[in-house]
Parts: sequence; structure tokens; C-alpha cells
Amino acid sequence: MATYAVAATLFSELKDKIQAREACVAVVGLGYVGLPVALAFARQAAAEKRPLRITSDVTERIRDVSPDLFASFRRKLEPKARGQLAPWRIVDGIEAACTLPKEAALAREREYFIECRDSPQRKALVHVFFAEREARKIPGLGADVSALPIRRAAVIGAGTMGAGIAMTFANAGLPVSVLELSGAALERGLGLIARNYDGSVARGSLRRERADQALALIHGVTEYEALGGADIVIEAVFEEMKVKQEVFARLDQVAADKSSGPRRPLFIDKSCMRILIFLRCIPSSAICSIVWETQRNRCARQEPH
Repeated sequence: MATYAVAATLFSELKDKIQAREACVAVVGLGYVGLPVALAFARQAAAEKRPLRITSDVTERIRDVSPDLFASFRRKLEPKARGQLAPWRIVDGIEAACTLPKEAALAREREYFIECRDSPQRKALVHVFFAEREARKIPGLGADVSALPIRRAAVIGAGTMGAGIAMTFANAGLPVSVLELSGAALERGLGLIARNYDGSVARGSLRRERADQALALIHGVTEYEALGGADIVIEAVFEEMKVKQEVFARLDQVAADKSSGPRRPLFIDKSCMRILIFLRCIPSSAICSIVWETQRNRCARQEPH
């Protein structure tokens, strides 16, 4: 809020002296175009000995704020921040800034900061922050290796895990085919996906338009042959070896029959089933567990024979 107030104050001073576009660059970007303008204004203000405006003393924008504003915002925040600490303390701090004297508001903000800093949630968030970045580094994979393009995906199985994986691809803008040999099972899976999107919209975490766009990218199929155009295929069937062997045998046949491009689809070969485990039950959590064993070289991407 302090950064925004400073930018807004500087823009109000600049807007009558320079063009709006230049003012925006000076305030927001301070890039090579706007920086000279900002410096010129600062030197002019110093030369004219203009009175120093303390941001914390500027109260025009927050005077007489209705308590209903914060109550309404907390209601909207509840579905997204249930069980969390920091989002609520942010609202509390802003409310204090709008309703308390400056010194009291700053003291309250400091209390909230200490509370958040010392909470287990802060430690967990810091751990996740660094863990996510470390997870992007794959041992043995050089910087010169580039990712293969993925234009279309497929998921075998429309249960809880399969539905979540399909939603993950759709949320990324990729068309995805979901395979279930049973029409009834496929209908249940697609219904689960639709309900998941409806729930996200109801919670306010996703716009209806965006949910409809993602849902339109998910197509249900009941035959393996429909997976021939996929660049990546992920199985999410029952944890039974016989079932998985049947799945990969069918995938081998589909890839051999349908692959007309420079490479076959990427999928887990039946000899690697104990080595790569894809855990992605819900699209809102970033979980991809790769378990390496001594046979990891057997999991290399399959190329055309």
C-alpha cells in the first residue's frame, strides 16, 4: 500500500507536466525512457524547495472508510484463505491503517508481521518456495537439453487421479483425451471434472469463462485408437500389475499404428512401472513424484524403432 501511495502521489504531481504515457513509465517502470523524466522532476522539486510530503500523513484516500468494506472483503476471502494466517493479517493491517492513528496502526502492523514471521505457516511456505525451485533441477539433465513440444495429451482412467491430471493439462491450455472403456465410467469421470470446475467457480478461485474454456479442452473417449495423436499419455488406472501391463501393451500397438510424426508419444513403458510415479490427484496442488531406481536408464523416452 505504501508503494502504491508513493506512486499515486508522484503521478498526481507529474500528470500536469508530462504526457500520461511518460508519467506511467516514470512511476511504474522507471525504465530507460521514464527514468530521465523522473530524475528531472526530482531535481526540480528539490530546486524549488517544495514541502516534503510524508506518505503516512496522506489520508485523503482512506478517510471515512466504511467498516462494511472490510467485512465484505473478509467474506469473499473466506473460501480461499480458510485456515491461513497471513491473508487475514493483511486485511487486519490495512483496516488498522484506515481506522487508527498512524503510530497505533504502525504498531499493530508490526505485531501482525511478527506473528506471521514466527508462525509454522511461514516456515512451511519458505520450505515450499525453495523446494519447488529445487524440484525443477533434474539430476543428470544438462542445460542444453530442451523440452519436447506437447500439443495434445491423453489420460487413461477417469477416476479421481485421472480427472485431476486431465484438468491440469486443460488448465495449461492443452487439449486432452480421457479414456475409459466403459461408457458409464467415462460419464462419471467427466461429471467429476465438471463438478470440480463448478466448485472452483463457486469458491471464486476461477472465473466461469476460464472454467468453460478448460472444460471444452477435455474430451472423453472409449477406444485406445483415439489416443494416437497424443504427444504424452499418462495412465491413471487401478494399481494392479496385470491391468497396467494390458494398458501399456495397447499403448504400444496404438503408437506403432498411429505415429506418423518424427517421434512416438511419450509414455511410461511397462518395464519402468516401478520407477516413475505420477501423483496428481487435484489440479490445485503441484505434486509430481519421480522415484528413481538403479534401472532409471530403462525409462528413457521411446523413439521409433
